[in-house]
Parts: sequence; C-alpha cells; structure tokens
Amino acid sequence: EKESITQCYFFEHQGQVYANHCVYENKGEYNNCSAALSRLDLKAGALVNQTTIKPPFPRQLNEKNWVMFSHDGRIVCRYSIEPYVLLEIDPESGQSSLLMKLDKAIDVPSSAAGPVYNSTNPIVWDDDHYITFIHQRFESLSPDDRNRLYLQYVLLIDRKTLAPVSFIPRPIITGGRESGRHRGVHYTMSLIVD
Repeated sequence: EKESITQCYFFEHQGQVYANHCVYENKGEYNNCSAALSRLDLKAGALVNQTTIKPPFPRQLNEKNWVMFSHDGRIVCRYSIEPYVLLEIDPESGQSSLLMKLDKAIDVPSSAAGPVYNSTNPIVWDDDHYITFIHQRFESLSPDDRNRLYLQYVLLIDRKTLAPVSFIPRPIITGGRESGRHRGVHYTMSLIVD
C-alpha cells in the first residue's frame, strides 16, 4: 500500500504547529482517503507523529475536507457543514468525540452546485468570532474533465458557542477566469487576518 499526503493545512495548538491533512492509501482498484493530524517539526522541516483520525461514527470511503482549530485547550474539528458537525480530536490517539451536531446551521443557496464542504481552518476574526471559508462546486459536463467550478463562501462562527452566526450567501471567490491546468478550480485553503 502506498500513501500520499494532500490538502495540508496548518494551525497552532498549545505552542506547537499542527497540520491537518488527507492521507490517500492505494488499495489496488481504488484510493482510500483518511483525515489525519501531524505535528510540524520546524527544525527538521517535516511532519511527524502522523495520526489517522477516527470519526465517532462509521467512516466513509473518502474522509476529507475536515478543518481543525485550537479552542479552549482542545483541538476542534469541523467535520461537515450540512449537517454542522464538530468533533473534539485527541492528537495522540486520533480518537474523536462528538461536540455538536446541528441539522440546519445555515441557509445554503439552492443551486446545481450541490452540497457545501469545508475549505479553510477557522481563524480568529475578532473577540467574538472565528472566520472560515466553505465551498460548493459545479461538476464539469464531461466525466473525464476536472475543470470544476468552485464557489467560495464566508462563514462566521461564535467563539463561545462554536455555532455559525453569519453566512454570506453569495460566493466571495470563484474560479473560471484563470488559465492553468484546471481553470475553473480556485480552492481557498488558508486565511490571514491582517
């Protein structure tokens, strides 16, 4: 079995830098994707202590687009938007427990783009909120074409309750104008508040 790491995101927790990322395992006829957590060893310039995260419910074949952040001394993971599911992660064992589940947390615009997925780790916006990006995507009309169109939305989360409090129902960023390998793909992966 061969592993590869993709979609690497970074956040600070208790004085350490962690990376939440996907690990793909080649299982022969298919690839199995798992969410994982590693610590960044700054001196070595490497990810160490990789732990595959175990959801507290039956896992899907592809577990990806999980976002994580440090909150009140815990690592919190937003597993999904619809439903809005938060998990607490133990970085040593990879075990997780359910913190919150809201069946309808935001009013997602109805469109052919389909479900909404996580894009960026939440970061502190102000004293009361975290900010994060989430996305929808339009699939290409051709089954062999990866030129999907991503629609990126902004979501504010209450820093006390961890529930969504504000959502901008219009995409802030979309792809489709840039040249490149997949011109419709503009996938926001990180945020900085300046």
